Amino acid sequence: MAVKIWLLFSFVLAVSFATVNASADSTTIEGKLARDGYKDLLLVTPDGNTYVLSDMKNKISSLYLGDDAMVKGTINKEKRTIMADEIEVKKDGGWKTVWSLWWSSGIGW
Repeated sequence: MAVKIWLLFSFVLAVSFATVNASADSTTIEGKLARDGYKDLLLVTPDGNTYVLSDMKNKISSLYLGDDAMVKGTINKEKRTIMADEIEVKKDGGWKTVWSLWWSSGIGW
């Protein structure tokens, strides 16, 4: 019994550290949503930098292209990519979440 409790505690502790480390690398970046032809979804920042939103080819409606966007996720500056956790667009004077990793995984809200 004590071994099972210790294993459960170790698992919970490991998951907690992984969650803290994942969120520590997460950042928010703003820009406009665009497409690279029919291929990739892009975020173009006000200073002209372009980032590919990894694994987001068909997950965002074309209704949001050209909109101001705020992307929360992990940025790889060398590859110019963002692994998005959440994407919000500016609509009617406020920010509206249009995609979330939690929604797409089926475990969120």
